[in-house]
Amino acid sequence: ARQRPAASVRPPDHPLRAALYAVVTSSAFDGFIIGVIVANVGVMACDYWGIEQDVANQTAYDRAMDVFSLIYYVECILKLNALTCAGYFGDSWCRFDFFLVCTALVDQFFTEILAQILPLPPMLLRVLRVIRILRILRLLKGAKELRNLIMTMIYSFPSLINVCGVLALITFMYAVLGVNLFTYVVPQENLTAERNFKTFGSSMLLLFQVRLTGLSPSAP
Repeated sequence: ARQRPAASVRPPDHPLRAALYAVVTSSAFDGFIIGVIVANVGVMACDYWGIEQDVANQTAYDRAMDVFSLIYYVECILKLNALTCAGYFGDSWCRFDFFLVCTALVDQFFTEILAQILPLPPMLLRVLRVIRILRILRLLKGAKELRNLIMTMIYSFPSLINVCGVLALITFMYAVLGVNLFTYVVPQENLTAERNFKTFGSSMLLLFQVRLTGLSPSAP
Protein backbone atom coordinates (compact mmCIF):
# COMPACT_ATOMS: atom_id res chain seq x y z
CA ALA A 1 0.00 0.00 0.00
CA ARG A 2 1.28 3.44 -0.87
CA GLN A 3 1.64 6.01 1.86
CA ARG A 4 0.54 9.55 1.20
CA PRO A 5 3.15 12.16 2.10
CA ALA A 6 2.42 14.19 5.20
CA ALA A 7 1.31 17.73 4.44
CA SER A 8 3.81 20.31 5.66
CA VAL A 9 2.57 23.09 7.91
CA ARG A 10 3.20 26.60 6.65
CA PRO A 11 5.01 28.84 9.16
CA PRO A 12 2.54 31.28 10.75
CA ASP A 13 2.67 35.00 10.06
CA HIS A 14 2.22 36.16 13.65
CA PRO A 15 5.65 36.90 15.18
CA LEU A 16 5.00 35.06 18.46
CA ARG A 17 3.57 31.99 16.76
CA ALA A 18 6.38 32.09 14.21
CA ALA A 19 8.90 31.99 17.08
CA LEU A 20 7.04 29.06 18.65
CA TYR A 21 6.98 27.32 15.28
CA ALA A 22 10.74 27.71 14.95
CA VAL A 23 11.21 26.25 18.44
CA VAL A 24 8.92 23.20 18.13
CA THR A 25 10.25 22.27 14.69
CA SER A 26 13.92 22.59 15.62
CA SER A 27 16.16 19.56 16.05
CA ALA A 28 17.23 20.82 19.50
CA PHE A 29 13.63 20.70 20.72
CA ASP A 30 13.17 17.17 19.35
CA GLY A 31 16.41 16.09 21.00
CA PHE A 32 15.28 17.55 24.31
CA ILE A 33 11.93 15.73 24.15
CA ILE A 34 13.66 12.46 23.24
CA GLY A 35 15.96 12.88 26.23
CA VAL A 36 12.94 13.50 28.46
CA ILE A 37 11.25 10.36 27.10
CA VAL A 38 14.33 8.24 27.78
CA ALA A 39 14.60 9.66 31.30
CA ASN A 40 10.88 9.07 31.86
CA VAL A 41 11.13 5.42 30.86
CA GLY A 42 14.22 5.06 33.05
CA VAL A 43 12.34 6.41 36.06
CA MET A 44 9.40 4.09 35.32
CA ALA A 45 11.87 1.19 35.35
CA CYS A 46 12.73 2.12 38.96
CA ASP A 47 9.22 1.24 40.11
CA TYR A 48 9.02 -1.95 42.16
CA TRP A 49 6.57 -3.97 44.17
CA GLY A 50 6.03 -2.48 47.61
CA ILE A 51 7.23 1.03 46.73
CA GLU A 52 4.10 2.36 48.44
CA GLN A 53 5.57 1.32 51.80
CA ASP A 54 8.70 3.40 51.16
CA VAL A 55 7.42 6.95 51.54
CA ALA A 56 10.63 8.65 50.36
CA ASN A 57 10.95 6.61 47.17
CA GLN A 58 7.24 6.87 46.43
CA THR A 59 7.32 10.65 46.85
CA ALA A 60 10.39 11.03 44.62
CA TYR A 61 8.85 8.75 42.00
CA ASP A 62 5.54 10.64 41.96
CA ARG A 63 7.26 14.03 41.74
CA ALA A 64 9.45 12.86 38.86
CA MET A 65 6.40 11.54 36.99
CA ASP A 66 4.60 14.86 37.60
CA VAL A 67 7.58 16.77 36.16
CA PHE A 68 7.61 14.60 33.05
CA SER A 69 3.85 15.03 32.63
CA LEU A 70 4.23 18.81 32.97
CA ILE A 71 6.86 18.82 30.21
CA TYR A 72 4.52 16.86 27.93
CA TYR A 73 1.67 19.26 28.68
CA VAL A 74 3.85 22.23 27.79
CA GLU A 75 5.01 20.51 24.60
CA CYS A 76 1.42 19.83 23.57
CA ILE A 77 0.35 23.43 24.23
CA LEU A 78 3.33 24.86 22.36
CA LYS A 79 2.72 22.68 19.32
CA LEU A 80 -1.01 23.44 19.30
CA ASN A 81 -0.27 27.16 19.27
CA ALA A 82 2.53 26.90 16.71
CA LEU A 83 0.98 24.40 14.29
CA THR A 84 -2.72 25.24 14.86
CA CYS A 85 -5.24 22.46 15.46
CA ALA A 86 -5.34 21.51 11.78
CA GLY A 87 -1.59 21.16 11.52
CA TYR A 88 -1.23 19.46 14.90
CA PHE A 89 -3.92 16.83 14.44
CA GLY A 90 -2.91 16.37 10.82
CA ASP A 91 0.30 14.68 11.98
CA SER A 92 0.02 11.08 13.21
CA TRP A 93 2.83 11.47 15.76
CA CYS A 94 1.12 14.53 17.24
CA ARG A 95 -2.16 12.64 17.52
CA PHE A 96 -0.29 9.85 19.29
CA ASP A 97 1.25 12.39 21.70
CA PHE A 98 -2.15 13.97 22.33
CA PHE A 99 -3.61 10.58 23.25
CA LEU A 100 -0.80 9.98 25.76
CA VAL A 101 -1.18 13.49 27.15
CA CYS A 102 -4.91 12.94 27.70
CA THR A 103 -4.15 9.60 29.36
CA ALA A 104 -1.62 11.21 31.69
CA LEU A 105 -4.08 14.03 32.42
CA VAL A 106 -6.80 11.58 33.42
CA ASP A 107 -4.37 9.54 35.52
CA GLN A 108 -3.00 12.61 37.29
CA PHE A 109 -6.16 14.59 38.03
CA PHE A 110 -9.28 12.50 37.43
CA THR A 111 -8.43 9.02 38.73
CA GLU A 112 -10.08 9.55 42.12
CA ILE A 113 -13.15 11.10 40.49
CA LEU A 114 -13.51 8.16 38.11
CA ALA A 115 -13.11 5.72 41.00
CA GLN A 116 -15.97 7.43 42.84
CA ILE A 117 -18.29 7.60 39.83
CA LEU A 118 -17.54 4.30 38.12
CA PRO A 119 -16.79 1.00 39.90
CA LEU A 120 -13.47 0.50 38.13
CA PRO A 121 -10.94 -2.02 39.46
CA PRO A 122 -7.65 -0.52 40.71
CA MET A 123 -5.68 -2.51 38.12
CA LEU A 124 -7.54 -0.77 35.28
CA LEU A 125 -6.66 2.63 36.68
CA ARG A 126 -3.01 1.56 37.00
CA VAL A 127 -3.02 0.69 33.30
CA LEU A 128 -3.40 4.40 32.56
CA ARG A 129 0.03 4.95 34.13
CA VAL A 130 1.58 2.02 32.32
CA ILE A 131 0.36 3.37 28.97
CA ARG A 132 2.92 6.16 29.32
CA ILE A 133 5.66 3.72 28.39
CA LEU A 134 4.27 3.75 24.84
CA ARG A 135 5.80 7.19 24.47
CA ILE A 136 9.15 5.49 23.87
CA LEU A 137 7.79 4.68 20.41
CA ARG A 138 8.50 8.33 19.63
CA LEU A 139 12.13 7.27 19.24
CA LEU A 140 11.11 5.61 15.96
CA LYS A 141 10.37 9.05 14.52
CA GLY A 142 14.06 9.89 14.38
CA ALA A 143 15.40 6.36 13.80
CA LYS A 144 14.76 6.03 10.08
CA GLU A 145 16.60 2.71 9.67
CA LEU A 146 14.77 1.11 12.60
CA ARG A 147 11.44 2.42 11.33
CA ASN A 148 12.13 0.98 7.88
CA LEU A 149 13.03 -2.36 9.45
CA ILE A 150 9.77 -2.48 11.41
CA MET A 151 7.75 -1.54 8.32
CA THR A 152 9.51 -4.29 6.36
CA MET A 153 8.54 -6.81 9.03
CA ILE A 154 4.94 -5.61 8.91
CA TYR A 155 4.75 -5.82 5.11
CA SER A 156 6.33 -9.30 5.16
CA PHE A 157 3.86 -10.61 7.75
CA PRO A 158 1.53 -12.24 5.15
CA SER A 159 4.50 -14.19 3.78
CA LEU A 160 5.42 -15.29 7.31
CA ILE A 161 1.89 -16.68 7.70
CA ASN A 162 2.44 -18.83 4.61
CA VAL A 163 5.76 -20.10 6.02
CA CYS A 164 4.07 -20.94 9.34
CA GLY A 165 1.36 -22.78 7.38
CA VAL A 166 3.97 -24.94 5.65
CA LEU A 167 5.68 -25.70 8.99
CA ALA A 168 2.32 -26.61 10.53
CA LEU A 169 1.58 -28.94 7.61
CA ILE A 170 4.95 -30.69 8.02
CA THR A 171 4.37 -31.04 11.77
CA PHE A 172 0.92 -32.47 11.07
CA MET A 173 2.35 -35.08 8.72
CA TYR A 174 5.03 -36.14 11.21
CA ALA A 175 2.47 -36.25 14.03
CA VAL A 176 0.24 -38.61 12.06
CA LEU A 177 3.28 -40.70 11.15
CA GLY A 178 4.39 -40.82 14.79
CA VAL A 179 0.96 -41.99 15.97
CA ASN A 180 0.98 -44.80 13.40
CA LEU A 181 4.55 -45.95 14.09
CA PHE A 182 5.24 -45.27 17.78
CA THR A 183 1.87 -45.65 19.53
CA TYR A 184 2.80 -48.85 21.34
CA VAL A 185 6.40 -47.95 22.19
CA VAL A 186 7.10 -48.63 25.86
CA PRO A 187 7.51 -45.40 27.88
CA GLN A 188 11.15 -44.65 28.58
CA GLU A 189 13.46 -41.68 29.09
CA ASN A 190 12.27 -39.66 26.10
CA LEU A 191 8.69 -40.97 25.96
CA THR A 192 6.78 -40.30 29.18
CA ALA A 193 3.16 -40.15 30.24
CA GLU A 194 3.02 -36.50 29.14
CA ARG A 195 5.21 -36.77 26.04
CA ASN A 196 4.31 -39.62 23.74
CA PHE A 197 2.76 -40.59 20.41
CA LYS A 198 -0.37 -42.27 21.80
CA THR A 199 -2.76 -39.58 20.55
CA PHE A 200 -2.62 -37.02 17.79
CA GLY A 201 -2.75 -34.15 20.30
CA SER A 202 0.15 -35.44 22.41
CA SER A 203 2.11 -36.17 19.23
CA MET A 204 1.62 -32.59 17.96
CA LEU A 205 2.61 -31.21 21.37
CA LEU A 206 5.75 -33.36 21.49
CA LEU A 207 6.86 -32.35 18.00
CA PHE A 208 6.15 -28.69 18.75
CA GLN A 209 8.28 -28.84 21.89
CA VAL A 210 11.14 -30.50 20.00
CA ARG A 211 10.92 -27.92 17.21
CA LEU A 212 10.68 -25.01 19.64
CA THR A 213 13.56 -25.95 21.93
CA GLY A 214 15.74 -27.81 19.43
CA LEU A 215 16.45 -30.27 22.24
CA SER A 216 15.43 -33.81 23.03
CA PRO A 217 11.87 -34.32 24.37
CA SER A 218 13.25 -35.04 27.83
CA ALA A 219 14.92 -31.63 28.09
CA PRO A 220 13.37 -29.35 30.76
